[in-house]
Amino acid sequence: MEVLRYIKQLTVIKIMNARTYALFMIQGFILYIYLKPVINFSQTVQHKVSVWVFPFLLSNIYFAFLFLLEIIYYFSNVPFMQYSNMYQIIRTGRKTWAVGQIISIFLQSVLIMAVNFLFCIILLGRNCEWGTGWGKVLHTAALTNAAQYYEFLFEIPYDAMQNFTAIELSICTFLIGSLVVFWMGIFMFMLSIVFNRMIAIIGSVSMAAGIYLVESVHPMLSQKVSMFIPTSWLRVAYVGIKEHDSFVLPSVPYIFIVLIMSIIIMCRIILRRVHGIEFEWSKEDGV
Repeated sequence: MEVLRYIKQLTVIKIMNARTYALFMIQGFILYIYLKPVINFSQTVQHKVSVWVFPFLLSNIYFAFLFLLEIIYYFSNVPFMQYSNMYQIIRTGRKTWAVGQIISIFLQSVLIMAVNFLFCIILLGRNCEWGTGWGKVLHTAALTNAAQYYEFLFEIPYDAMQNFTAIELSICTFLIGSLVVFWMGIFMFMLSIVFNRMIAIIGSVSMAAGIYLVESVHPMLSQKVSMFIPTSWLRVAYVGIKEHDSFVLPSVPYIFIVLIMSIIIMCRIILRRVHGIEFEWSKEDGV
């Protein structure tokens, strides 16, 4: 019971702080910029936009890269060795402290993805269409040059609409997105524990930049390269899509299996390492 209370308290502290508010403000502004052309098109054709538009935004390479940079900023204070946590470590023990941090990172990851979906609904406002389908606006943008004419900042691949229903793609995006964010947080936590915080930031930025490597290699090699770059899996809309007879990204089962297995391995490394390190305490959290 004490452990659960600690995890709850820790999660609330990590969510209700200036860093979280800054993240959501930045992300809300970026979403507004990306959705504004869609809203303009919707108002012109007098049809509402499907509530399931976010997977296409996240599949845009520039949006995904900015999103990853925000995640790196958000988790850049791992492993959360502020003076305020010293008492918690003494009271709960190192292992329980580490487990609490891991669970807190997971809950924050789920919240980040949920807020992005929610922000899309809020920003679309009265232009938002509730339903189980893709809607006329997204279908029209995928099949015509309307996206180019209205200067959409992201593509809407029609193949994605053929491969997934709107709800299927949204669920996959939410689950995979949450796991990728969780993976990034744990990756930074592990590097901070094993090496130091600077290495964690450099390593995570390198992983974020990996999505450009997947994009720039020959299409015949993109799937092979992407199999080793989890950050590229945020672009779920391109799963199952072929370029030059080669898939762009690995399959959904592969993505889930590798994410879960690698997270488990990194968590085990953290739990082993946390017993033998000397903590370097820092000042309280800031923006």
